Amino acid sequence: MKITREERQLYKFLDCVNKIFGKTDEKTYVAGLLDKLYFYAPGYCGVYESMENIDRLIDAYDFDECLYQLKQLPNKSFVLDKVDGDALSNARTRGNIISYVDARMGISWVDEMDKHYTKKIAKIASVTGKWISDDDVGYLKMFDQFNVYNGYDYLRFETEDDLSKISLIFTAAAVVPDADDSSQMKIEAYVENQQEPPEEFEDEEYGDPMA
Repeated sequence: MKITREERQLYKFLDCVNKIFGKTDEKTYVAGLLDKLYFYAPGYCGVYESMENIDRLIDAYDFDECLYQLKQLPNKSFVLDKVDGDALSNARTRGNIISYVDARMGISWVDEMDKHYTKKIAKIASVTGKWISDDDVGYLKMFDQFNVYNGYDYLRFETEDDLSKISLIFTAAAVVPDADDSSQMKIEAYVENQQEPPEEFEDEEYGDPMA
């Protein structure tokens, strides 16, 4: 299955996944389940859900029930290649990925923001008590607008339009600071006083990972 830039939301999702996969030497897979495409990597996971649009005569994608490897071509298009090998082992891996992601979907909404908000790290920390790294905040730029959901030891970011719903989940990438951690004191100061965070606390402009 080939995905080009014209398939905007799916392309942005796979571009983000591809960059996350590039951070690890471990095996990485993408799992299809009909109209949903899941991924897992150490510290990250998520799902793209395709939806049909009757008014625009657009059908939902069908990702079958397969395990895929994600590849990028020289022209920057993406390809989902079905994984060969033992069918039972592949089915078990695919099931594990889907179960892992689905178990992290039903959590509490805490806030919403858009890609142009300049203090994402500070805002997310103030409403969730969790930090994300300077590098990881760049992944959120695939969302024009997004909702923030706070799990016990993870964060979920979700966006939806008339053709798709995307969830990006930070697991080990979301850090809960200790009570006496200096970063925790910055969070508390920001929440109590609603003051402008100090310079080192502010979200900076990073290169768009979807460019």
